[in-house]
Amino acid sequence: MNCWECEKESAHLHDHHVVPRSRGGTKTVPLCQLCHSKAHHRNKSMSTSQLTKEGMARRKAEGYIFGRPPYGYTKQNGVLIEIPEEQAIIARAVELRKGGMNIAAIARELGFTYRSKVNRLIERATGETGEELAKENICLYCNKPAGHSTGSTKRRRKFCSEKCGHAFRYNKKMAMVREERADRNCLYCNAEIAIDRHKGTLYCTTKCGNNHYRSRVVREKKQE
Repeated sequence: MNCWECEKESAHLHDHHVVPRSRGGTKTVPLCQLCHSKAHHRNKSMSTSQLTKEGMARRKAEGYIFGRPPYGYTKQNGVLIEIPEEQAIIARAVELRKGGMNIAAIARELGFTYRSKVNRLIERATGETGEELAKENICLYCNKPAGHSTGSTKRRRKFCSEKCGHAFRYNKKMAMVREERADRNCLYCNAEIAIDRHKGTLYCTTKCGNNHYRSRVVREKKQE
């Protein structure tokens, strides 16, 4: 079969739409690959990218959905169809959220690994904004609202201020020290050794250490 434009015989002819299909064209003519590329780049309005954009815009206006469907839906021929089981999970998440449960607790309740996924489900279903969700972020030290980070990462804040963060970490460290150094008694007077003393400390005071050393020296001399 010959190309309609250059009349050269070719085994691989393209069906070129005289009026672009994205603009409603239905009639085609056979063109070889070289002539077909020339036809699409004869002016900017016929470029492949421009025609693709126009076609996608028209399909979107008709209700066609591009890309992966959101949670709770499947896609058939560009149309979203609800999945009953996943819709029930979304409804349960909304119910728990309205009952006052925070997003992290909802994620654990429904078996989701990531809090952000539940966050998106709730926002898509209820339209709840990030400012409203920020109310659930409570400072771990003073229990005041901590809000969200204003940086580019948008991570959840654990503390309302640096002061609270330092105090919380200090208390956590001291709790670990107390647990590590618990049940330590002075070798001389058997009194409890303060937790702020070094972990290798054997005496509650320097005086006890000196007295223990002197008593040991005295015993050794007597044994001689």
